[in-house]
Amino acid sequence: MAYEGTGKYFLLLFLILFIVYVTVKISLAYIFKSAKISSWKAFIPFYNRLLLTDKLDLKRSVFYKTLIPVVNLYYYYIIICKLLEAYNMDSKEAIYFLLIPMYKFPELVFKKPQFMLHLYDNTKEFLNNEKSLFEKGSSTETINPNSIHEAHDNINPNNYQAKTNPQPINQNETVTSNDTHKQETIIGKTQNSEALKVCPNCGTKLDPAAKICFFCGNQIS
Repeated sequence: MAYEGTGKYFLLLFLILFIVYVTVKISLAYIFKSAKISSWKAFIPFYNRLLLTDKLDLKRSVFYKTLIPVVNLYYYYIIICKLLEAYNMDSKEAIYFLLIPMYKFPELVFKKPQFMLHLYDNTKEFLNNEKSLFEKGSSTETINPNSIHEAHDNINPNNYQAKTNPQPINQNETVTSNDTHKQETIIGKTQNSEALKVCPNCGTKLDPAAKICFFCGNQIS
């Protein structure tokens, strides 16, 4: 009778561990998918750990040390810390992933964070954002009013005669074409600067069509 009771406890413990294992593996499959790794590879023992180690830019020695009993808990902690950093999350929560994995791994999946590591490795979107940033940023330069007046004075060589013999100025006289062109240029640059998007997270100026900040990776609405 005592053995029968013990067997029930072992069976219950086995079921709990099995549920935890399956839950973590399913969550890991979603994590692999967000990291652009085939989700089915998350269910292959040891190989999934090797892929995750390589994806997080950790040394292969970290993977080999996870094969050592007891010691592997420390290196599991290192891998989870690096994983949370790749998702731009607090790495201090890694200890909870070891203590209550059945809760923390699904929580990570439900939060749906974006895998930030290597997000802009020479991608087309990064190059477009970088190009538009510098093109638009150059148009926001301010113009010194004194330099405009000096350039305007140097246009006409007969300005000396105009200064020595000033003519009465009609207040209703229209602005010259050169001044009008300069005013339109300044107004156009102001409009272009207002059309730029600004990342609410880091303040980086982006192209109006950009959906992700190339500097911090924040999604722009």
